Amino acid sequence: LLRSLCLKYCALITDAGLAEVAKLGSLTSLVLSWCRGITDAGLAEIAKIRALQFLDIAGCHQFTDTGLIQIGKLDALESLD
Repeated sequence: LLRSLCLKYCALITDAGLAEVAKLGSLTSLVLSWCRGITDAGLAEIAKIRALQFLDIAGCHQFTDTGLIQIGKLDALESLD
């Protein structure tokens, strides 16, 4: 089972791609820092990964408070950058 995924600086990752990543329900760590194509819709997809404990979205500037509200629903989340 895949538990950690790093897509740091991946200019091609989109919200649609994050819908596929969200299917990896065993992920506990996800690094998306400087993936500038991520929006609120992408964060809503990430919020489906209930096991997620660590999320790095530093340098991502296309989302708003609406997306962060979705991330706030992750009960297992211990670290957010």
